[in-house]
Amino acid sequence: MTNRTKLLILHSFNDLLKRNTIEDITTKMIIEKAGVGKTTFYRYFKDKYDVMSFNYDVILKDSFRASSNLWELLYNIAIQFHSLHEKTKNNIAQYKGSNSTNDYIIEASMAFLEDLARRNRNGEGLTRSEYFQSRIIIGGISVTGINWPLDDNDISTFQFCTDELYQLFPESIKSLKFSVSQE
Repeated sequence: MTNRTKLLILHSFNDLLKRNTIEDITTKMIIEKAGVGKTTFYRYFKDKYDVMSFNYDVILKDSFRASSNLWELLYNIAIQFHSLHEKTKNNIAQYKGSNSTNDYIIEASMAFLEDLARRNRNGEGLTRSEYFQSRIIIGGISVTGINWPLDDNDISTFQFCTDELYQLFPESIKSLKFSVSQE
């Protein structure tokens, strides 16, 4: 029941996002759309920004699970955002406030890479250089992946973008194995 209720709240938020900006959506609107009580909402989420974080988390975790290497991960994240409802994409891309998509993608992706490095390297994480390079590249990927769908919906664009951004990563990051037990 827990996951189902949490997903119901998330889907209600996403449905509202098709017609409203993030700034315009209220917790009350989400509660009413989901048909849950206030207590139920707050059992799962602190506020609308927490729902938004969960939204990004679902997208990123789905991308991580569907990927067997770094190129696939970059491509899958781009496709996940590309597949969102057009108005939702616009609202997410244009939102720059608290808990923005860009900030979340950078932090979650860096945490994933750090964890992946630790699992591949017997507890050793990213080097300082790898961390710095990866953070800059992921920042670029995030901005490109979120804003590109606003300009161009051609899927070959995502393949091109993924290829180009992938090449920027250090070989030591590209060689990390995704098959080392995840989650």
